[in-house]
This record gives sequence, C-alpha cells and structure tokens, in this order.
Amino acid sequence: MTHEEEHTGSHERQSHEHREHRSETASHEHRPVHRPHEHRPAPARQRPKSNVWMFAAIFIAGALLMSLFFHFKPAFTDCSSKSTNPVSLDVASKNALAVIKNSLVPEGTAVNLLNSSEKNGVYNLQIGIDEESVEVYVSPDGKLMFTGSIDLDNPPDISGAGASASAAEPIDDPDVLLDDDEIKGDPDAPVTIVEFSDFECPYCGMFYQQAYQQILSEYVDEGLVKIVFRDYPLPFHEDAQKAAEAAECAGDQGKFYDMHDMLFENQDSLSVSDLKKYAKELGLNTAKFNDCLDSGKYEEEVQMDAADGSAYGVSGTPAFFVNGRLMEGALPFDQIAQVIEEELGYGSLEPLSEEEKAAYEEDDGNVVEYDLEV
Repeated sequence: MTHEEEHTGSHERQSHEHREHRSETASHEHRPVHRPHEHRPAPARQRPKSNVWMFAAIFIAGALLMSLFFHFKPAFTDCSSKSTNPVSLDVASKNALAVIKNSLVPEGTAVNLLNSSEKNGVYNLQIGIDEESVEVYVSPDGKLMFTGSIDLDNPPDISGAGASASAAEPIDDPDVLLDDDEIKGDPDAPVTIVEFSDFECPYCGMFYQQAYQQILSEYVDEGLVKIVFRDYPLPFHEDAQKAAEAAECAGDQGKFYDMHDMLFENQDSLSVSDLKKYAKELGLNTAKFNDCLDSGKYEEEVQMDAADGSAYGVSGTPAFFVNGRLMEGALPFDQIAQVIEEELGYGSLEPLSEEEKAAYEEDDGNVVEYDLEV
C-alpha cells in the first residue's frame, strides 16, 4: 500500500471523524520572526549524544561475535555440549547488563534495562544506552546474547532497489508530516516541530521534563515555534497505546495537552483506571471520556500515526522533525535550539553592531527601520 493510500484510508477509519487542527495558542500577539534588535546568537553546536550510541552500537555489533565467547562461555564451544539448565529472566537480564556496561560500551555510558520478556523461546531485552534503546536476545541458559533479529519469513531487502530516501535527508514539504493532530502554539509559527512520542517511554519523559519546557518558554510562547504531537506507542510498552488514546479522547473536549502533561508527569501510573482518574482531575466529562476510551474510538488513529512515523524514518522515541529535519533521542535543549535558530535564520547571522541595533525599534509589535544615512 502506498503512503497516499494509507492516508486515504485514514479518512475512513472506524468511529473517527476528521478533526481540523486544534491549536492551544499561548496568549500573545504575533511578533515578526526576524527581530534584529533582539538578535540572539545561536547556541554553540554540541556533539550529538547519539554519536555515543552510534559508537556503542557499532562496538556491540562487532564485539559480540568475539567477546561474548569469553564473557558468556557459549555452549557451542564443544560439539557435544548440551544446553545447561535455564536461568531466570531476571538473572539473564542482569548478566547481559553487566557485560554490556563493563565490556562493550565506553566507561561512564548509562546502561539500564527498559523492558524484558520471553519471546519465541529466548529472552527479549530492551536495553537503554544513553538516550537510545537496543533490542537484545539472550538464550534461556544465559550463555549467548544477540543483538537485533531478522524475520526469516520476510527478510529485509538490502539490494537498494526501491529503498526510500535516507532518514537523514530532510523532508522537502514538512506539511506532509501533519495529519489532524493537536497543535501547541501559534498555527502560523514559522517553525514546526512534529514530535513522534510514547507516553510510557522513559526518554520521552526525560525530554518532556527538560528540553520541552524550555522550548515552550523560549520559542512556542513567543510565536516562533508550533509543536504537533503524533503518537508512536512502542509495542513493548503495555500501557502506551491506551495512554495515547486517552490523550486523543481528552482532545475531544479541548484538553489534549492537559492530558499530555498529566501522562508525562505520571509515567509510572498509566493503567486504564489511572487514565480515567486523570480525566476526572482535569474536569472532563467523564462519561464521554470513559465511553471514548473503552470503545477504542482512537485505536486506529494512534496506529496510523505510528505507521506514518515509520514511513518517514522514525525507528524509536522520541523523534522530532524540525521543519522536516529529523532528530532522534532525548536531545538537550541546546541541540534542538541550534536547529530551530537555523530554521529561523538566526543561526546564519552575525551579531548586530551597536549602530545597527540603534537603527531598529519595536513599536506595538511592528519593526520600524530607520535610515542610517543622514
């Protein structure tokens, strides 16, 4: 199915009526984008933290084939060896974390267990490395560890034929990223951030607690940036799907971002009963909200968001498109601000001289230019 067919089908979703963009605009008058008299130099470009993960991923991929022989003492070192007694999921998880942290990533790298389960007879672990996550498999006896998996019924096409454009390539028309999702800020803001996120994802919560708040105060409240939130619930987060639906149901009553904030501030409590409690605390019509949530009104809407994200190159959360430029991970404010400033045009400007600053004056929201030549 083509991307256009997906979107055509999205307008025929069960129990889903098309909603126009709904904006929660901060109370302010629109201000001109280019304000030389208030020019702020772009923040210094920082080395992306994802570089740490890129190094770690490459290191793990190569090192696993060799170092795990020594750390896990694999069972196939002897042709006649039999599988030993299985270990518990908890023991396998702890062993895997210890090996990765102590032997496979640079010293000081944050390594933690995000999720664990048994899948197809092996242990499936989601390991967090700095702001990224990696899927790891451990054999039931705790002796072998593998990264990633390949579906043998549907192997990937590595020939390059029909391959989509690189995720690093910006999307020429950022509007294609928009659906009918909620807008935070001025709809006419010159910079659009489309965020694909998961309410249960710890890194999404980290971004919310840190960079998100500063983006609101520095750019959204100033009318320079609008944020469009789209859902990308990860399958191993059991409460993420319903949490996303809860935000959509709250949006029916004009409180999408109120619920959005409530969910990120209570990531450890996202059961259906919790979601209904939050609706009551937010003053929603609980009968309408509960009916919306229980009926699964927005189940397909949420899944279509995730499908769109994958089609655009999203592979994990959080992920952001800043005017079509993809950024991934719980990035620090300065790194996102750098791209915002470039999109606003500030990043390419030199600071104004005192004489140039004196040539401008802001009057009732309008920029008035004075001729320097007398």
